[in-house]
Amino acid sequence: MDNQFFDTIKELIGIVVPNRNCKETKYLIILTLLLILRTYMSIWLAEINGKLVKSIIGKDFKKFLLKIFNLMLFSIPSSAVNSGLDYFNKLLAISFRERITEKFHEEYLQKMFYYKICNLDSRI
Repeated sequence: MDNQFFDTIKELIGIVVPNRNCKETKYLIILTLLLILRTYMSIWLAEINGKLVKSIIGKDFKKFLLKIFNLMLFSIPSSAVNSGLDYFNKLLAISFRERITEKFHEEYLQKMFYYKICNLDSRI
């Protein structure tokens, strides 16, 4: 990896995220916050699973049921966060594709005319 690679990456980022107030920046901020939240939720889940195993080993049925109930409650925000991550990831991908396509058309395909080929078969 040399300087040309990093210059190309910097130029590409400048195309897909043109300024700080664009929608792509907001998507990136939301994705970052959701990833941080999911990290904390994963740590919390590991703690609950540890306590669940501890209650099984200790043969404490009440604690076991309480931890299972906690896991059920955990599934609701967990599914919301994971769905949000997937949704905003796809929105960001679409926005990046739109920006790159617009830049490509602006740079390379300006003032070009295209003709539609209607009846494609083996004669062409």
